[in-house]
Amino acid sequence: MFKKILLLALIAGLLIGAQAPVPNPEKPLAGQNVSWKIKEFAYESRKPVMLLAAYTPDTVFVQIIPGRPSQDEWYFSYTVPQEATILTYKIEDDEKPLLDDDGVFFATPVYDSSGKPRYDASRSYATLYLGPLADRGDRARELVELELKHYPTNWEALVFLRRFELQAGETTEAAVAAELDSLLTAEPDSLEALRFAAMEFFIASQGFKDNGEALMALCAETYPENSRWTDYQNSIYAFISETPQRLGEYERAVFPLLKGDARETGYFLLMTYALAGRREQRVESLATDFIKEFPRSELASAFVITMLQVKYEQPTVLWAAEMIEWQKKYPDDPEINIQLAEYYRDRSWKTALGYYRNAVKNSDDPKAAALFAEVAAVKGKNFAEASKYLKKAITETTADRYRKLLWWRDFSERRAMLLKTQATLYTTLGWLSFKYGKYEDALGELLVADSLLTSIPDYEEELYRRLLTVSEKAGDLAARQIALLNIMLVEPEDRTIQKALQDIYLLDHGDIEGFEEWLHAEELKIALRRRMNVPVPNFPLFTLAGDTVYASEFVGKVVVINFWATWCAPCKEEIPKLNQLVRDYQGRDDVVFIGISSEEPQTVDSFLDANTFLYEAYIDPSGTISTMFEVSAIPTHTVIDAKGMLQFHYAGAIPNIDKILAMEINSLLEE
Repeated sequence: MFKKILLLALIAGLLIGAQAPVPNPEKPLAGQNVSWKIKEFAYESRKPVMLLAAYTPDTVFVQIIPGRPSQDEWYFSYTVPQEATILTYKIEDDEKPLLDDDGVFFATPVYDSSGKPRYDASRSYATLYLGPLADRGDRARELVELELKHYPTNWEALVFLRRFELQAGETTEAAVAAELDSLLTAEPDSLEALRFAAMEFFIASQGFKDNGEALMALCAETYPENSRWTDYQNSIYAFISETPQRLGEYERAVFPLLKGDARETGYFLLMTYALAGRREQRVESLATDFIKEFPRSELASAFVITMLQVKYEQPTVLWAAEMIEWQKKYPDDPEINIQLAEYYRDRSWKTALGYYRNAVKNSDDPKAAALFAEVAAVKGKNFAEASKYLKKAITETTADRYRKLLWWRDFSERRAMLLKTQATLYTTLGWLSFKYGKYEDALGELLVADSLLTSIPDYEEELYRRLLTVSEKAGDLAARQIALLNIMLVEPEDRTIQKALQDIYLLDHGDIEGFEEWLHAEELKIALRRRMNVPVPNFPLFTLAGDTVYASEFVGKVVVINFWATWCAPCKEEIPKLNQLVRDYQGRDDVVFIGISSEEPQTVDSFLDANTFLYEAYIDPSGTISTMFEVSAIPTHTVIDAKGMLQFHYAGAIPNIDKILAMEINSLLEE
């Protein structure tokens, strides 16, 4: 999957090379040293680094190259791996990108001795411009057209161009299908890539799904180990989830033929479907078969944990006995150790401690150290040990680490994830220090967490609950004010919070004149911290009746979107609150509430016949909208302002989502 993301970015460097830093030599060979000299960056920097990825047929080598000052320029140098086909790179420091093409990697092919590029041009690099949430539709189409001019057999680029034309009403699905059928019959160069690109188009098209199903079976028979099975897994899952018959045909004619990573992907799709349908026996069967077939897979422990979660509604003695046996098989697996540690934390602290230590020792994820520290704070034990682990995790949570882990992501996304992780660690460390009786340390650590969240910007209620407790103990009114103002975001009707803020205001100003205006301004500041200001493209919405509505029709209105599903228990639990939210804004024509499901229209329609859900119902049959909005879990709530800019995005269930959405809506309406 990561390889594809990288490839999608390359066209910006390959086709608009005039803007890119020029490598020396301009056509680097495998095994050769290549260098870049940069005289001027977009911003002044003292510590520029090049984030370079060397793509090979099998993997990606990521290198962080510090810039070296040389007279009036910066110098970067790298030795090209022998098997490399493309080099991609960005230049940045810890604060911002210093040189890039609108957030996209620059790139240069690696050449062979005859002067021919070695890279595989069978995929569309320009698709990065399609999302997520990037308003670059015209730019993407321009790049796809240019890419096809250079590489006319780039079938994935061809399909993307046809999709642009479909959206613009310049062609029809039937015409595109006929063109692809003609190409398939002719069996041109890169037939393998053509078959996969055509398959994906067919299975996402309303009238040609049977063609896609047949082509999928042919690809399984002919290319059972192709990496595109992983690349296209979202499209394949959306297709096989449509009907039991589609799933059955996939299990009968496709899955048995797959091998290697493609088969692992197949197991993942089947497990996802089984979990969605709560098919307990099927989950256990798939997990057992997967672990037997791929005992050393990175997914093995996830399958174990999932299987036991389904088998036992709650962890029991029998659950623990089975999990211990799995732990013996995977003694260093952090997740299995954490599961056991959590089970024993209130049963046997000594036993739990061993599992926590195993998890921290064998994990490069700071989550393990944070979890151990949280439990130590609750238990009032092992403060020094937990603090040591946590401080080590903070030290290791660096910009370079996140460059290595998330090299394919946009700088702002990477930085936000880094700062949020650091904020979480400082929140936990502050609470641990507080429980240890180190109140001043605790206050400082929690304020560091607040400053990190403010710079993203982001919001975590638990931080401010803790800051309120610690600031009261430490007698710090300024910190208490920060905590109270942030808690008001989720408790806007709590009069005790307003009274406490009024008391602080009185101490600062000598009277309460102007308090209401001050409070309103401070509330708006907190709400604005959550603003994302990301442009949203004009995406289509499909009604249950099959009509199409475009997002542009809602410009001038605040648009509140709920990504949900009829089978999703948390989604259903929050419907009464969401219904009340809709009622609160009845009579206003400047707010729109939309519910988007990826299920079949009849499934959603049947649910709405039996249940009241006041959001306007739309469907996303191909999952395109969910992908564009990076919906990683449901429910997911987003809010778009009247100018068409995404301002709020929250994935997962949260008890006070109605209050949070109301705050977002109100602040946007005021603006």
